[in-house]
Order: sequence, then C-alpha cells, then structure tokens
Amino acid sequence: DTRMVLSWGNVVLKDKKMTLTTDTLNFDRAKQKLYYTQHAKIKDQTNTLTSKVGTYSLEQNKFTATTKVFVTNPEHVLESNHLDYYTDTGYAYLYGSSTIKSKDNTIYTERGFYDSKAEISRFVKNSKIYFTNRTIEGDSLYYDKYKGFASATTNIKLVDSLQNFVAKGNYAEYFELKDSAFIIDKAVAITVIEKDSMYVHGDTLLVTGKPENRIVRIYHDVRIFKSDLQGVCDSIHSNQQTGLTRLFKNPVLW
Repeated sequence: DTRMVLSWGNVVLKDKKMTLTTDTLNFDRAKQKLYYTQHAKIKDQTNTLTSKVGTYSLEQNKFTATTKVFVTNPEHVLESNHLDYYTDTGYAYLYGSSTIKSKDNTIYTERGFYDSKAEISRFVKNSKIYFTNRTIEGDSLYYDKYKGFASATTNIKLVDSLQNFVAKGNYAEYFELKDSAFIIDKAVAITVIEKDSMYVHGDTLLVTGKPENRIVRIYHDVRIFKSDLQGVCDSIHSNQQTGLTRLFKNPVLW
C-alpha cells in the first residue's frame, strides 16, 4: 500500500549506469527515489562516490549526497559535504566548502560546477586554484584541465610564490602549460624588492615565460609607486632574467 521498500544487510543495487552498496537502503517506489543514512558507495563508469547520507533519483540519475562526500577516480579526489552528482554525465554541482585534488593542482570552492569526465570546472564563490608555484582566485573561476587554461573574473588575484610576485585586476586568463597570464581592467603588478613593494598599474598586464626566462609587459597609462620611487609612462617591458626594465613613451621617474 505504501510502496516503500526497506532493505538491510549488505545491500547491492545495480542499474545500467551504476552500482550502489550500503548496509541499509530505503526505496520510495512512488517517487522512484532511494535513501540511505549509514554510508554508501556508488560506482559508475567514471567515478566512485561515497557519502554518509544521500538520495538517488532513478528518473534523473541524480545523487544528492551530504556529509563526508568523496568522489574519486585515477585523476582526482573531490571532497565535499554537499553535492549533486549525475551518473549519466559525470556532472557534479558543489554546495558549501569543497576541494578537488589532483597531482598537478588543488581547487577550493564553496559553490560551483565540475564536469568529472571532461575535467572542466566553473566556480562562483570563494574559489581558488593552487598550482605548483602559482595561485589564482576570483569571484568567478573557469578551468579546463586538459587545455591547461583558467580564467577569472572580478577581484582576481594571481600569486607567484617563487618570484614574490602578485597581480590583481578584474579579468585574467592563465595558460598553465606556457606558465603565462593576461590581466586587464584595473591591472596592477606588485613585486617585492628588498623588503619593499613596488606597485605598477596599467590597463593591461601580460606575464609570459617560465620563471627562469620571464617577461612582464604592462601597457597604456602606466603608473609606478614604491616608497622611494614614483613614475609614469605609456608602457613597460621588464626582463626578470636580466633585471632590465624599459619604459616607453614619455617616461618620467622621480
């Protein structure tokens, strides 16, 4: 009459897309939903998902997992306390504090979308990507792992811990394989020099090359500030390997 099913003791449920194992499982046949509260493991063609509490909609192929959620495969480990996961597409929608770890980087976000098959991510709250020597953050982040491309929008911050270099702006693109970045809209570069910081503002900031052969270009309406130095010019070209910085079009330093 109620169309409710309760199973317990080494429960295994299978369909064409996934296998679920748990100790106790509730099945609402009217709503076509499964419920568990004592941990479960879900394995599909791409990932293995484990969580303490969760529901699964048979019609949507959708897990809503809460409390100690892990999604793992050979490429990454995703940890969260609340996410929606679709077994047919491998899409994960993250809510609350979440971390995605791989051998090349670590991603932190408090709200976002993650395509676990294509390795494409979009994050919209308190998000950061930690590369080997670089960190990029912004109000909105996009990351394509296979292309090695990330973009950030609004209040972005790029930190190079190896070179003591920080770049800020409102839009940025980062090319991981080339170790290069492009920043516009209120762009500013901050470099630590002998326990002091030098700020360089401009319309556009371009950082190219590996640390041992890096070029920094800042152009259009450039302004320089340091505790013992100020300056203006149209554009700057700085070679961090040689330490030579060139100022173009009516440079003034004082």
